[in-house]
Amino acid sequence: MFEQYGKGNIKRIFLIRSSAKLFPCVVDELRKTFPEASISCLSAERGDSTRSSLQYDVDHVISTPHKGGFLWRDIPKVRLMLKHHSYDCSIVLYNSEKGYGYLNIDAFAYAARPKLILSVNIKKEVRGINNKILIYKFLHRIIDLFWASLNIVFTILVLIIICLVMLLSVPFVQFRSCVENCVKR
Repeated sequence: MFEQYGKGNIKRIFLIRSSAKLFPCVVDELRKTFPEASISCLSAERGDSTRSSLQYDVDHVISTPHKGGFLWRDIPKVRLMLKHHSYDCSIVLYNSEKGYGYLNIDAFAYAARPKLILSVNIKKEVRGINNKILIYKFLHRIIDLFWASLNIVFTILVLIIICLVMLLSVPFVQFRSCVENCVKR
């Protein structure tokens, strides 16, 4: 899985535990490929989940400052926690094929300031992450937010038009019935 990235170059690995399903397999592969490397794991969970990370032959477990996942607001705090550490490689685990929706996890990988950033997707394919990929994912997220916002605005606009038509139709119907009554007389 990681053979193409060279055994001699990678001594310190920063692994982000963003997929519990892939985590054991990836740690085993890292130990086979880089037996001398030190593996630090960033985990968003505490308690039993963090202890379970240790059973997979991880040297150091770091927990995010807040419960509830990898939050954007925690990135500067994690960066400060890793200030005196240097990593040769950061690895992000994706529960999807392309990694869309994992932009915050990619940002945690960049927070470690590694020389190399890799991702492992659900098919266990290893890919490098560079600035171009990160910018593309960021733009993809912004565009998604733009279209969602535009959809909400137009939905509200259509509802307002429907309400106005309904409100304006009531006096018109009353006026018409009044005119009809006058014509009959």
